[in-house]
Amino acid sequence: MPAVDTPKLLGSKVRDRWAEVADFNDNVMKVGLSGRTLAYRDQELTLYRHGRPEQVWMNLDYSPVVDEAGEPAGGDRHCGRNERNG
Repeated sequence: MPAVDTPKLLGSKVRDRWAEVADFNDNVMKVGLSGRTLAYRDQELTLYRHGRPEQVWMNLDYSPVVDEAGEPAGGDRHCGRNERNG
């Protein structure tokens, strides 16, 4: 999804990295931390990439990541290479 190197994103706060889709990501985190999964097909988003807003449609899958006690502690996002730009 981002137009930057993925290693720079590891450990960063999703709200800081993609403020333009904060509400969308808030819901993803709420659902994931409750232990549920989410899947979106052709999800339309406007992301700031390459220094400007860019409209994209993406297939996204989110799954909770559990801790040692089996409780949801974070999330994992999978984004296919089928992104299409407007």
